[in-house]
Amino acid sequence: MNVLKFMRSSAILKYLLWLVILSFIIWIFAFYGGGGQTSDKGLGPDYIVKVRNKTLPPQALTLAMQFQREKIRNLLGQEYVEQLMKDAPKTITNSLVDALIFSYLAEEYGIGVSDAEVADSIMKAFRFTEPASQYEMMLKTRGVSAMEFEALWKTDLTRRKLLSFIAAGFVFGDADLETRFKDANNKFKAKIVAVNARNFAKDAGEVSDAEAMAVFEREKATLAVPEKRDVKYYLISAPAMRNTLEVPEGEMREYYEAHKDRFGNKPYEQMKTQIKNVVLFSEKKYQDKAKQAFEAASAEFDKAGNETELSAFAAKYNLQVSHAEGLDKNKPVPPFVTEPELLDLVFSAKTNEWSRVYQMPMSTIRFCVTNVTAPHPATFDEVKEDIKKRLKDERVSMLVRKASSELKAMSKDLQTFEDEAKKKSFQVQDTAELKMEDALPFVGKDKALCRKIFEGEVGQVTGPFETKDGCILAFMMEKKPAEMDKFRADKFQFAESEAQKEAQNYLDDYVTRKKLELEAKGLISVNQEILKRYEPQTGS
Repeated sequence: MNVLKFMRSSAILKYLLWLVILSFIIWIFAFYGGGGQTSDKGLGPDYIVKVRNKTLPPQALTLAMQFQREKIRNLLGQEYVEQLMKDAPKTITNSLVDALIFSYLAEEYGIGVSDAEVADSIMKAFRFTEPASQYEMMLKTRGVSAMEFEALWKTDLTRRKLLSFIAAGFVFGDADLETRFKDANNKFKAKIVAVNARNFAKDAGEVSDAEAMAVFEREKATLAVPEKRDVKYYLISAPAMRNTLEVPEGEMREYYEAHKDRFGNKPYEQMKTQIKNVVLFSEKKYQDKAKQAFEAASAEFDKAGNETELSAFAAKYNLQVSHAEGLDKNKPVPPFVTEPELLDLVFSAKTNEWSRVYQMPMSTIRFCVTNVTAPHPATFDEVKEDIKKRLKDERVSMLVRKASSELKAMSKDLQTFEDEAKKKSFQVQDTAELKMEDALPFVGKDKALCRKIFEGEVGQVTGPFETKDGCILAFMMEKKPAEMDKFRADKFQFAESEAQKEAQNYLDDYVTRKKLELEAKGLISVNQEILKRYEPQTGS
């Protein structure tokens, strides 16, 4: 399908040509996870990103850079400097990877976009007065073919179709919608004081063995040590496999001579290790070799059938066996802490048997349980330190609450609240105008806490509210409740927008997880040689 041919015989309403640029910026390349993908129509051997067997041509990045640059120029005018584009190539490249991952997800859901839909969408978006000549001129100006442009456009249509499909699955009740509307529109300004627990650690003193023993005697009937396991394991990481590759001396010296300015004109011998790392991580041929090395090592790793074979494998790749002594399922340690499935496998495994390969992001692991300590009633020595920590935390918490309550009691006005807080070396900060979804000073994003603060009266201190670091108090300076009449008038549109947000959150989370999985398998590739060509020149 070639839209150019289609437009030559079509009558379009008269609109200005700048709509081409504006529409494309808004719809495709506004750092929204959009982008374009190649079709299977053959866009040449070069690509800027590759995910599994799908690629995007360098022109995708060319267009994105052009539109982003124009967008910033339109905002800043003469204040624009090219340095503002410094991070744009990498940021946009990441969004293009996202776009290809979206396309695979769309295929899983059976969502597709026909050529006719692409043609209709382009016609509705751009509305050229002279379709054939203006479309052709726009393509020439942007340095892309009709085939490339249409493939890119098709990807964005696919993303929007996928987003709408997922959004349709989110249905909200009236009470939920009302809460969401308030979270998005209730606003307040406050002065926040943080009463930090660490300020009271010294005042709380140390807990004696006698105090801990008294608690143990009261609670020993309920104190137990859970099952623990001693584990030894080998871990292979993709970066480690990359570092096993060799780079010819001549190639490193050639790279050094071509990029001396990057190394501050330091001697070659001094920069040799850094040069090797740069070449290994930037040259496409080494990316491919690293992927092959990791895949080969992982396959060999899985085939090792006994202790002797595993030891030989470890010696070959210079791997050291690691140990996790007394691994507690309720208090895991790396690398088990981020892998609940792996933790389950450890606690269901038989002793003295090596597991099969378990895939993790950018790495693989094999483990062997060497000892199992059965759950049993706790002795004093086994739980003494835990009891001491608990008693110390309770003392600190009590001091924090006492200090917070005293500050609240003496703060009859804003100035007193701030002055007394500073006298006690508590942290003080004004908020900007916040909504429930915004980050609170000293806390971060916490909708529930923002709601509690918003319920306070203007001109009064609310709190104290417990946080992971202690407590905060808030002096409400100003608040603006949401306009609920507007909510009732626009409820259905608001529900649609919330469904879109939830769908986008779902897609963002999916892409994050999928990227880790695909990167671990070496199925995502960025053409670093091509990416280097897009590094902006300094100056305006």
